[in-house]
Amino acid sequence: MQLVEQALEQQHSLVVDNTNPTIEVRRPLIEIGHRYGAKVTGYFFKSEVSQCIERNKQRSGKAKVPLVAIYATAKKLQQPTYAEGFDALYTVEVADNGTFDVQVDEKR
Repeated sequence: MQLVEQALEQQHSLVVDNTNPTIEVRRPLIEIGHRYGAKVTGYFFKSEVSQCIERNKQRSGKAKVPLVAIYATAKKLQQPTYAEGFDALYTVEVADNGTFDVQVDEKR
């Protein structure tokens, strides 16, 4: 959070590359973004646990995630909503050819 705040204080754009699976985990990031007048955008990567496990098998060293972490995160994963305070939301799916299909989530 300290690095996020430093970047926002200097009016830099930034990306928080983390799973942030729950509303409670995302809340402080959204709040600090708004406090500094940043546009807060969320990307929901839609995938099945089996897909995550397959991608994880291709990793090595510290990049490889323990299987228990994949299952635990999947169990508590909550899709982000505009009600949380996001200014923009996108859903991302991996297409059959390995590219990403990105869809804008309309504000309701």
